[in-house]
Amino acid sequence: MGQIFQKVKNLFQPKKIKLFMLGIWCSGKTTMLYRMKLGEVVRTIPTIGFNVEEIQYNDVIFEITEAGGGDRIYTLFPHYMARKDGIILIVDSSDLDQNIYYKELLQTTFRKCINCIYLNKQIPVLILANKSDKCKFTDNEILQYVGVHNIENNIFYKIIHTNCISGEGINETFEWLYQTYTNQ
Repeated sequence: MGQIFQKVKNLFQPKKIKLFMLGIWCSGKTTMLYRMKLGEVVRTIPTIGFNVEEIQYNDVIFEITEAGGGDRIYTLFPHYMARKDGIILIVDSSDLDQNIYYKELLQTTFRKCINCIYLNKQIPVLILANKSDKCKFTDNEILQYVGVHNIENNIFYKIIHTNCISGEGINETFEWLYQTYTNQ
């Protein structure tokens, strides 16, 4: 009898999707997270550790775990990947020429995160090319920077050009996430 009530209760509760947001230092992760949640720009400081926020869009709740960009914390990412449904990867699309160390670190970490949640299904990855007002790189250059070509068989992805200050691309971001997870 209890199972019947649980199934009926689940019919009326919003679906919860758990996402992991990563990117290197100063790519705009925290600003984007709070722009998505509050609809406005809030002053942020560099994240030490993790931020977790729930954002409701239509009948879906997106629980987004945003990880600080410090390279010392990257080793903890696999512990936070359990039971995640997908990844949001934020890239500073105005500055892909950053230190080669950070590029390799991002690619390695991204690959490890994919491997932690890969369960014989393709993983949705949303690549937010942030700071689009200053973007000087093509989508192919962004994909190469992220290292998608190394793991393409395990994921399907979408690039959306965003600007967390102006709000550009945020509606498209939510719509893609919503369509991706409600059509599965």
